[in-house]
Amino acid sequence: MTEPRTLTREQMAALLCYLATAELAVFALQGTWLTETRLVESARLWLARNQLTIGGDDRIAVAQRAHDIAADVVALDNVDSHHPNAIVCRLDDGQLRRRARRENLAQMPRRDPSL
Repeated sequence: MTEPRTLTREQMAALLCYLATAELAVFALQGTWLTETRLVESARLWLARNQLTIGGDDRIAVAQRAHDIAADVVALDNVDSHHPNAIVCRLDDGQLRRRARRENLAQMPRRDPSL
């Protein structure tokens, strides 16, 4: 088994994107946000799967940042937060990428438009 590694800026951006997307998916399907406990656990699972590690306090901070990013995406273009299905039509990965850049993180890879 390989030794866990700490996160690079690119890996932190990928983790934030993963967690924010999870928040948006749950909001779109259920109309509620993930609990902080579930979001932190999602971060722990992502980190373990990628053989990476950060401290517990850092996982909580990343989870909060991801929630803030998701909440900002919902607030874009006056999406009505009481109608969670509205975000499905308006969300694109560019919005998350632009927010990640504003957070001074490395640019995430672009999605292949042919897929």
